[in-house]
Amino acid sequence: MLIAVYLVVCIPAYYSAKESLYHDVDGGDNGFATEFEFEGMDGVKLKGLTKVMYSSSSSGKEESEITHYPLVFLGGTGINMYGNVYAVRNFLYDWLAQVDEPVAFDYYTFSYRGFKPNTGHLPSENNIKGDSEHIFEYVKGLYQGQRPLLFSHSLGKGPTTALLS
Repeated sequence: MLIAVYLVVCIPAYYSAKESLYHDVDGGDNGFATEFEFEGMDGVKLKGLTKVMYSSSSSGKEESEITHYPLVFLGGTGINMYGNVYAVRNFLYDWLAQVDEPVAFDYYTFSYRGFKPNTGHLPSENNIKGDSEHIFEYVKGLYQGQRPLLFSHSLGKGPTTALLS
């Protein structure tokens, strides 16, 4: 009886949740962010997204007048990198609207191995931590002399903690 309940209830619920949670939040349209590629642990090429989020006081300013801060976001597994961009944008939106200084966050994120679009690779604790370190170092290399800010959510707290130790 228990097996029948599992087959009838749990399996369809799993596939339904997987379809609703692991989809491209933006429907695959990356017009709001730019896709990039970086080398993860073991030389594996991984895709990520980057987006610049400006404060409202940056409007009308020359790019040279705006202070840019690199930000790396390590998300959970409930959404992929497309959803991560929305999550951080929603988190920072109200704050950026109130900042008096012309600042911008240059935001970088990626999906862990095995999660869209980085499918074809098996995730593990070791490569999630290693890939997270590699994206952090990649972004750090783009901003000489500036250490990226590190944001995390859910599963991302593990590799964030590892990076901070």
